[in-house]
Amino acid sequence: VTVATDATVTIFYHTGWEAPRLLLANEEEDLWTEMLMGATGQGLWKRVSIPSQAGSGQKSAALKFVISNGQGSVDHPPSGSHYVCPVPGGYKLQSGVLTSFSHALEPSMVVSDLDGTMVGNGPDFDGGTAAFKTYWEDSAALSGSVLVYNTGRSIGQVVSLLEEEKQGFIAIPDVVITAVGTKIFDRKSSGKGVDLWDEDTAWSARLDEKWDLEVVREAAEKAISKNDTQCHWLDQGTEHPHRCSLSVNVGVLSSVKDDLQRAFDDADLRVKMIVSGVGEWRYLDCVASNAGKLEALEYVRRKHHIPKERCASCGDSGNDTLMLAGENPAIVVGNAQPDLRDWVLHQPQTGRIVQSDAIGARGILEGLARLHLY
Repeated sequence: VTVATDATVTIFYHTGWEAPRLLLANEEEDLWTEMLMGATGQGLWKRVSIPSQAGSGQKSAALKFVISNGQGSVDHPPSGSHYVCPVPGGYKLQSGVLTSFSHALEPSMVVSDLDGTMVGNGPDFDGGTAAFKTYWEDSAALSGSVLVYNTGRSIGQVVSLLEEEKQGFIAIPDVVITAVGTKIFDRKSSGKGVDLWDEDTAWSARLDEKWDLEVVREAAEKAISKNDTQCHWLDQGTEHPHRCSLSVNVGVLSSVKDDLQRAFDDADLRVKMIVSGVGEWRYLDCVASNAGKLEALEYVRRKHHIPKERCASCGDSGNDTLMLAGENPAIVVGNAQPDLRDWVLHQPQTGRIVQSDAIGARGILEGLARLHLY
């Protein structure tokens, strides 16, 4: 349903009725204006937007209505003959209760890491994941908000998480960003209750500039040979052709990076090297210069026309700084790792970054509330 630009009231209705109709009262003429409610794409929620002229015959801005299933059954308040929207804005009607919904026409975007942020192990994590799902499906998604998972997992691992490991209590995202921002997948409904994931080939094409997978592989292979047991392959770019990934001991990390940079410069390539992880061994990702978690986030945000101030990134570890360091609001969950906590301490205290007390997905909800995006 397209929300009318001159709409004074938007009503979301939770119902099992297939095609509910909102009946708008016009008391002066004792007439009813019937408006068909459309699907929202979020389970049992339906929606209708009421243009300003629809209530022009009334003396006040208040809109009085009931809802019919089109077959004789009518939903009206337990006490009283009409539901009443006293002022312009957004409303939700569920189980006979009408509540205000101020974000009805204000979409936002949440970009979250998965492991340790949106999902984790144990009942506390799972309860938070389920609470976020309820919030997203019954509130944020109704306003056209966009959910993005920005993760180190492959798309196959993400699908396994959604359909097997956490099925039923994790919110299904609209977009998945994988492999340090080198791949973007958009959710597409199959029409048979199964989600399909289409790779954004326009994004992939942007990453080809000054990138040559074979040259990057050769440079990495030389670094591995030179450092023997201190450097190993993790990903040779077979699944993610704009990323090669190594595991490198911290004792040789600096020299490995220097050797790789010289090889890339000699081949006139622009390659971004990203170090993450903690402890004696670190991940070293070599990715196309246009790639990255923040770059992919910004691409998706612009694609969905979400204002920067309404786009929140969420993470728990040091490698999430790649997307937390942008200009958009950011949430660091309560169970954040020490390196990320230390990073937050060194950031300007402008209020852009919220450090939650709650862990996991409950920390995301807390952060959204504190950022006034809930």
